[in-house]
Amino acid sequence: MTPFDRHLQAAQGYLDLGLPLGVHEELEEIKPELRHLPEVLAIKVLIFQLLAK
Repeated sequence: MTPFDRHLQAAQGYLDLGLPLGVHEELEEIKPELRHLPEVLAIKVLIFQLLAK
């Protein structure tokens, strides 16, 4: 498992727990050049949806 995969998996775990700050922190650990990938952006959208509730 790559560092990217670990951070993405951890971010998803925080998202499942309803902890948007943890999600954000994990996504910030991803290399900047990978933050535009669809997997990362999809989680960011879910954070916004969680915060909008």
